[in-house]
Order: sequence, then structure tokens, then C-alpha cells
Amino acid sequence: MTELLHMKRVSAYLGGPHGKLGETTTRTEREAAAHKILRYRAVVWNYALQTATAVIPPAASTGWEAPLRLISWLEKEQPTPEALPGGRGVSALELGTVQDIPLVEIWRRLAVASLVGRERELPVLADKIDNDQARVVLRDVADLVRALVILDVRYSAIPGWQRLGLKSSSHNIDPTKRVLVNSTIAAAQLCSQWVGNLSPEDAVRTDRLGYVDRAPLLPMPYPFGIDGAIAALHNTYVRLGLEFPRADVLTAIVRVQRRLSVLALELARAAVDEEHTNAFEDRAERCARVLQPLAKDVGGNLGDGRATMADSQAALFALADAAQIGDTASTEDLQSMNRLFTMIDKRVATRIRQGIHDRRYFVSRELGLSSERVGGVRRAIRKYEPITKVSHPDLIAAVKRLAPHAPSGVVSTDALSARTEFTALVGSPEKHRSGRRVSQRTVAPDAARLRGLSGHAGVGGQFEGTSI
Repeated sequence: MTELLHMKRVSAYLGGPHGKLGETTTRTEREAAAHKILRYRAVVWNYALQTATAVIPPAASTGWEAPLRLISWLEKEQPTPEALPGGRGVSALELGTVQDIPLVEIWRRLAVASLVGRERELPVLADKIDNDQARVVLRDVADLVRALVILDVRYSAIPGWQRLGLKSSSHNIDPTKRVLVNSTIAAAQLCSQWVGNLSPEDAVRTDRLGYVDRAPLLPMPYPFGIDGAIAALHNTYVRLGLEFPRADVLTAIVRVQRRLSVLALELARAAVDEEHTNAFEDRAERCARVLQPLAKDVGGNLGDGRATMADSQAALFALADAAQIGDTASTEDLQSMNRLFTMIDKRVATRIRQGIHDRRYFVSRELGLSSERVGGVRRAIRKYEPITKVSHPDLIAAVKRLAPHAPSGVVSTDALSARTEFTALVGSPEKHRSGRRVSQRTVAPDAARLRGLSGHAGVGGQFEGTSI
């Protein structure tokens, strides 16, 4: 969407005449391109509507007036398939075919992303999102709608273009004017202002809810020996990304990983591979450093992780069998195990940092007395508190050493800065230049460059059905 907002000479990007540039497409071709864009836009508009509807709490009323008003306007101006060119929505062929005109291709990719998000994320979003995350999503939707209306005004001179509504006119785009909620863009602007400033933590937590294309799980039962250990290690890595491990389960996983490093070390020594011998020896030591503070003081009942633990144990049994019968590890086997160990360590470190930040893991530093008496005696119980650099410095230092470059999964400036930049982009008043002469020097290179492109890389998968 940001790329589309920066492409202001729409006629030139569609191959129309501009300044000294002659046209490279006919009026009929530009009209056909506009019709495709309109059908793509309808998919994006529907995605914005369904996303906003999905994240608002059930029976929300007081305090949620701004997003509810935005939904009302989105429903009112939603393009219907019958009203679109040709009396139909976008077809599977139009979604799956890379377009020759780069501007149209960007719209196609935007529609595909909207469709994928609608099918993969929205069905489970309402069950996972909290109010703070909902506000982040609602500002994303509001800014997306503002961008769509800005582009609607900009594309109004294209042959065959259909406007969103009578009140989506240029004077409503200036954010410096008083917000009078009599149009979609005004409702979107008000919703964006209602959300206000976002925190980096909320932005990152919201992005974690998105769909991630993960590596597939390998089939079971696992093969015997080293091959089975490698397959089980792969599944351990995948499952660590699918489920959050409970504190005691994570401790058991790290314990198994340390034993796996010791067995891999024996195989590397038998193969006289000094590089991997040193790598596995170092990993066994790093796992032991993490295991000691985890097993001693850390607790937390949230999460599961039993499937991850089962795969870790399967890898341990397979590697132990290989070592017992004297199986020889090839260089490729050692490289695969070392790579998977590194990937698992990064994911374990990320899970520990996430557990600390989200208050899922706690540290016990002292004992207290239970409020209940058993036989007239109050028993001693552990007192837990949040993990910090002060309360548990050993664990934080050990995790950092386990995987120094692992993502923290807590705060990233990218999640917030991208949103802030996009909000500023849609918030800047649209400057209309009808009747003004534009320097060819600033426009011609972009137009000429785009006309020379044969296509963009995009999603070219097949979609079932004929239209959406």
C-alpha cells in the first residue's frame, strides 16, 4: 500500500500519455486495467471490514464508538459484486496470474495478501486478541481505509473508474480540518485518532498473532539411528514455534538437549571431526549453564510443551541407540545436527525471554508460610516473583550465552516504526495538481522504468472457485 501511495502519476503508470511521453497502452487497455484494480480493491475493502469486525469485543458499545462508526461506513460503501465492472467480483484467474502492468500487479498482490489474511488469520483472531492488541489492529485498518480513499480520489480520472461514494471527495482528505464524521475517510481518521499512540510492546505482541508459514512436521515413527535423531530434532524445533512450554517442561527439554550434545560430541570424536567436537562440547556447557538456574528456582504453570518434549526424547533415544551400536556419523550428519542445535537454542532462548517478559515464568527466592493449616501447622511454600536482572541475573546471562543472536520476541522498533510512517503518509494532505505542469525530469524516469518491467514476483498459486 505504501508503494501505491507513492505512485502519484497514475495515468503514466498505466501507460497513458504524460508530458512528452507518448502512450504505450490504448484507452481500452487502461479501462480494462482500471476494472481489474476495482475488483482487487473490493477484496481489500472486504478484508478491512471483516478485520475490524473480528477484533472489536462482543457487545462492545461504550468506549468503542469510533471503530463501530468506521464499520458502519465500511458496510455502507462496500463495493458489491453486482456493482463492479462486469457485474462480478475478482476471479481466481485474476488473483493467480501475474499482471503485465506493474501498477495492476501491485494491486493483485495486495488483494492476494488480503485474501490470505482473511482465510488464515481472521477465523482465530478473536479468540487470541486482547483490547490493547485490538486497538493496534483497528488503527491499521483505519489507516488502510484512509489510503484506499486517497487512492480513490487520485484514480478518479482513469477511464472506467468507479468512485467509492459521493462523500469520498478530496476536501475530506485534509486532516488539519475539523473531523466531521460524514464520510468513510472521516470515520477512519477519527478511529485512528481514537487509538492514539501505540507502544512498541503492543505492536510486537499484535504482530505475533499473525500467520507464520512454518516448516512442516516430519512423519512419525522416526527412522532408527542418526537419521531418526535428525528428524526428531527438526520436529523439536518446529514444535517450539507452535507451543509455549510450561516452565518445568522447558527445564526438561533443556536437560535433554544437554544430553543430546554429549552424545553428538561422542559421535564427532569418533569421526575425528575437531570442528564439531568443539561445537558440541561448547553447546553442552551452555545448556548446563541454562539448566542450573532453570531447574533450581524457576516456575510457571502457563503453557504446555509436552509434544516438544516427546520429540526431544525421541531424538535422545535414537542418538543413544546409534552411539550404542557404534554407528558412524558422516560430516553431513554432524553438520545437520549442529545446524538444528543452533536453531533449537535460538528458539529456546526466545521462549525464555518471552516467558520472562509476559510474566509466564517466575523465580522463587524465598519461602513463605501457607495460609492454610494442616494439623495445626502452616507448611512452607515457595514465594514467586517476576524475573529481572536483579532477581535472577544468572538465568538472563545464561540465556544470552546460549543464543546471543536470538530474537528477543519482546520489543522491536520495526513493528512500530512501520506503522508510524504509514500513518504519517496517509495523514499528509493530498495535493492535487490538476492544471499544473509537472517537470518531465522528475516523472519520466519512473514511468519509463515501470513500463519496461515485465512483471513482479508475487503469489501465483491456484485458488479454488471462480470469483470472490
